[in-house]
Amino acid sequence: MIQLLQIILFSQLGFSDIYRFSDRDIHLSLGMELQEYLIDFENTQYERELSLTPNLEGLVVPKISYKDLFSLSYAFELPVAENEIYLRGKTKYTDLRFLFNFQNLRINFYYLQYLGFFFENSELISPSYGGTQPEILRPQLYSRSYGGDVTWVKDKATFSLSALTTMVERQESSGGSLLLGASGSESHFENPNEIIPIELANEFGLESALYAGKFQTIAAKFGYGYTYVYEKKWFLGGALQLGPGLTSRELRYLNVDSNNLSEWGVSLRVEGLISLGYNGDVFYWNLNSEMKRDSYFVNNDETTIGLSLLTAGLTFGVHLEEIGF
Repeated sequence: MIQLLQIILFSQLGFSDIYRFSDRDIHLSLGMELQEYLIDFENTQYERELSLTPNLEGLVVPKISYKDLFSLSYAFELPVAENEIYLRGKTKYTDLRFLFNFQNLRINFYYLQYLGFFFENSELISPSYGGTQPEILRPQLYSRSYGGDVTWVKDKATFSLSALTTMVERQESSGGSLLLGASGSESHFENPNEIIPIELANEFGLESALYAGKFQTIAAKFGYGYTYVYEKKWFLGGALQLGPGLTSRELRYLNVDSNNLSEWGVSLRVEGLISLGYNGDVFYWNLNSEMKRDSYFVNNDETTIGLSLLTAGLTFGVHLEEIGF
């Protein structure tokens, strides 16, 4: 009878599906990561889209996490081959990330800085570019982005963001949760002259003279996350969040009377995550891809300026303490 009452009582209280490695404090991992940072311009009237990206070969990302509280990482850039530098230019790059994990709260801070970009679709601008010929380069185009975002997991007993990213927790049965959050960021890019090639000046109107922009944004986020779990340790999960933002923007144009155009506008924040892996008692690994994008609507909404970061990588790690460390 007592056992029956205990079963009924605990079934009403519910059990958590999240295992938090209470006997292990330190989690170490090493990841190989591909990263794509994009500055893109899209004109809806002419249906023309241009994308600029830095020339990065890949990153090595060591990471250390303490319990389920915080994670620190630094990205080391792999060398780029001379032939790739000839085709796509050279990029100077800085990447800093600070991640704080709590049972139902994820706080992420980042700082990204790039010098040197090329057009991904140079051959669409002119057939003489691309292939075995160098892309259209913007070697002095500078971009800096920094900010932070917060995500709150409504039901921490059935879904864990940390189990999909830092893996300092393990979700042991399938489940999901609503996600709520907010983000704040400042992004700035600048070039000595106009960014858009002269061949497409007629298709971008005023934005063809754009050489610099600064965006300060506060956005709300709403979404959902779900993880499918197999035999407690294998998982496939993801999350999607999006929401409106309010942006103070300053755009600068060459040879235009309104050289400094400062105004408030609306923006759209989209965040996505997908992760596949194994989280064992000692060792873990995962394939992970994350995306962040802010879209800014200018020129009476005829032009969209987008800033996005896409990462994809493979990570191997170990939960320390119980194996003699």
